[in-house]
Amino acid sequence: MLWLCLHFPELPLQLLARSGAVGPLAVTVGKGTRRSVYQANAEALAGGVRPGLAVSAALALVPELLLRGREESAEAAALEGLAAWAYQFSSQVSLSAEPFPALLLEAQGSLALFGGGAALREAVRRGLEGLGYRARYDYVYRYPAAP
Repeated sequence: MLWLCLHFPELPLQLLARSGAVGPLAVTVGKGTRRSVYQANAEALAGGVRPGLAVSAALALVPELLLRGREESAEAAALEGLAAWAYQFSSQVSLSAEPFPALLLEAQGSLALFGGGAALREAVRRGLEGLGYRARYDYVYRYPAAP
């Protein structure tokens, strides 16, 4: 079977951006003085902010940096919503939160419907973009287990 895998490595940051936040943004993890940058957008990266950097150092580099703590429950809810949305492209959708947020769409049955693999991927990309998300795409083959 052919599957289309949608990777969402920047899902925490995309959720922050979808909330209407603008400018340099960073998602943080940890508590108190041990808080650090988990993800940063292009504007923050341009200012020198990097994942793993202490929040105090990030703010010293980019004083206007907007910080939000990572919300794993919001990420899980968003991934579940995206899985429900993805049923318009495939009758078989699976989600995975670990080791990274991802959706698997069984693509073999949808290829003829959408005019091939490239057209299916483009339809998914446009749809995600309209929802405010970006993903990385890979086609993977998974053979059914022998009886």
